[in-house]
Amino acid sequence: MKKYRLRLFIYLCMLIGIAAFLSLSCFSTWQQIAKNRKTKEELTQKYNELLENEESLEGTVVKLQDPEYVAKYAREKYLFTKDGELIIDMSSVEE
Repeated sequence: MKKYRLRLFIYLCMLIGIAAFLSLSCFSTWQQIAKNRKTKEELTQKYNELLENEESLEGTVVKLQDPEYVAKYAREKYLFTKDGELIIDMSSVEE
C-alpha cells in the first residue's frame, strides 16, 4: 500500500510538472501572438500612411514635369523673378 501511494505521488508530481510546463509554454505563445498582432496593426497603419504620402508625391512629380508650374513654384518658394518683376516679401511685415 505504501509503495502504491509513493508511486501515485510521483505520477501526480510528474503530471503537475507537465501541466505547469505546458501552461507556461501556452501562455508565452499567446503573449507573443498578442504582441505580433499589435505590431501588425501598427505596421499596417504606417503602411497606409506611406501609401497616402506616395499618392501625394506622385501628384507632385506630375506637376513638376510642367515647366510653367516649376517656374511658378520657384518664383513663390525661392523668390526668383522674371525680367522686370519686383518682389515684395510681406511675410516679415507685422500687423
